[in-house]
Amino acid sequence: MAALAEDADTTGLNQFQLGDVDDISEGTGPILPGASASVDIEAQNRRRLVSVASMLVVTNDAFLARKNIRLPSRSRGKVSYFARAYDAGSENNDESCAYIPGPPCNNPFKKSDVPGEGYVYIHSGIHGIADLAPAAYDWRNPVARITIERIR
Repeated sequence: MAALAEDADTTGLNQFQLGDVDDISEGTGPILPGASASVDIEAQNRRRLVSVASMLVVTNDAFLARKNIRLPSRSRGKVSYFARAYDAGSENNDESCAYIPGPPCNNPFKKSDVPGEGYVYIHSGIHGIADLAPAAYDWRNPVARITIERIR
């Protein structure tokens, strides 16, 4: 999850396409606040769960996640869930643009020398301690609505 949270690197997650995973699908780029994106997945009829994870831009190691979301039944063709922001705990949260990929900082693959907390926890948002203004970049949970619609 750290690679996903830091640089949107899904290489490590793609290994899960073995065994109990039918499909892995990736988005095409950043989703700005208020915008939406669609991703198609295919699942066998016996599958009942889906998990979602995504990097949060304007942070050095935040991500959103929701696991084991129940897929809609045939009679309930559409369901929605909310996802929280988590801190991967892999980097120090100094809010310095030197270590934040994506807009407005655009510094992918640069890591802080100061280690993170070493564990995953609910992210507390942007506090304005360096380059990021909370008025422009802060958030509160939940950070995303995930809508799943059964299609044929």
